[in-house]
Amino acid sequence: MSDSDANRASYLAGAFRFLRARQIMVQDTPENAVQLGVSYFLAYGFRVRPGDITPALQAEGSPWTAEAVEIGEHSGALRGCLHSLISKTPLVLVLKRTIPPTLVVVAARAMTDGACALVIQPFPARVSGESLLEDGSWGARNMTAPQVDAATTAVIDAYQGVGRLTDSGQPTALVKDQESRMTVLRVRKLTGW
Repeated sequence: MSDSDANRASYLAGAFRFLRARQIMVQDTPENAVQLGVSYFLAYGFRVRPGDITPALQAEGSPWTAEAVEIGEHSGALRGCLHSLISKTPLVLVLKRTIPPTLVVVAARAMTDGACALVIQPFPARVSGESLLEDGSWGARNMTAPQVDAATTAVIDAYQGVGRLTDSGQPTALVKDQESRMTVLRVRKLTGW
């Protein structure tokens, strides 16, 4: 494969990635699983979101332990419009595109068989009704997909490396677990995001 083919393949892999959630089954305690998951997200440029959401979950009687991490910044409508205008020109190389805000909830709960369900659920900042001009396009919502994928893969590899991975799960838009109910509105309430 030539360098230009490799560059094109790399571009396409990044351009068509989407933020995906994952539920992983591991042999660990929920607290350790969340701590390990968060440590890998920190290694990939995320920062811990202030405020602990576990007490709020416990007050509801939830079996989940969780922590939120975030990455990115708002670029502003003017910068988003400018990027949209020049995106098909060579000037796009001059304007650095900011990563839009993305929140990732890392949550875990004990299962009846002694395993632990570890959920990694990303949430882009844009939801229906908000302007897409700020980041320039809908596709910008998924710019953090490579970091989310890399951190999630690192968590899976860490558990696999010590023989404590039970099931790596499949990427999905939203983890469907009756106990977690990690919807956008609920996460906003828990985190203030």
